[in-house]
Amino acid sequence: MSTIEEQLDAITDAYLAYLNGSGPAPSLDGLSADVQVEAAARLALLDAMWGAGVPRRPLQDDPVARRFGFDRAGHDIEIDGRKVSALRKAAAIELKDLTTMVNNGGGDTSTLALLQLEQSNAATVPQHTASALAAALGVGLHDFEATSDVDFDAIRTFLDSPAFDELNASWAAEHNRPAAPVRKVVADRMLVSQFRAADVTPDQLLEIARAILRTLEP
Repeated sequence: MSTIEEQLDAITDAYLAYLNGSGPAPSLDGLSADVQVEAAARLALLDAMWGAGVPRRPLQDDPVARRFGFDRAGHDIEIDGRKVSALRKAAAIELKDLTTMVNNGGGDTSTLALLQLEQSNAATVPQHTASALAAALGVGLHDFEATSDVDFDAIRTFLDSPAFDELNASWAAEHNRPAAPVRKVVADRMLVSQFRAADVTPDQLLEIARAILRTLEP
């Protein structure tokens, strides 16, 4: 009979495969109540980093898609309107002109809506409008996301830590693989969601890195 950790690892691996588009979403049915709670917490963390919903592997691997938020099609995105205002003014774009540019780029907004957006530090807009706004301003979506700075710092700190380096080096040595490419693959996969993970601990991030490494095993 498998241990609790083995059950959790299997669920995590299956959910990663689902997010990457190579398998169905795993079911928690049949697990004990305490294992279901822990499994749900791990899957919620994965959702926070990858974005919940349909598998998006091709878009996750595309830096352009990540830059403009196309890897989150169908999802609402929280924007810091004060950053939008600063970027618009820096680009010398009038509000009414930005409205036209966003709508022509596939978004759906109005001058009044943008004015209200620029007065808020956390406004939620549909992905297609957020992507059109980023394109119109000539910036990446993460440049004006409401939580991007906090998430960026948390994950970057982890990726620069000795614990992350040691984990990748150990796995690479065990599987006779060069450490540098392995480290890059794991780091890239942890960054594909434009740093949306919030309030995560180093231990949780380490668990995500381990799960990604398991997907690289032959």
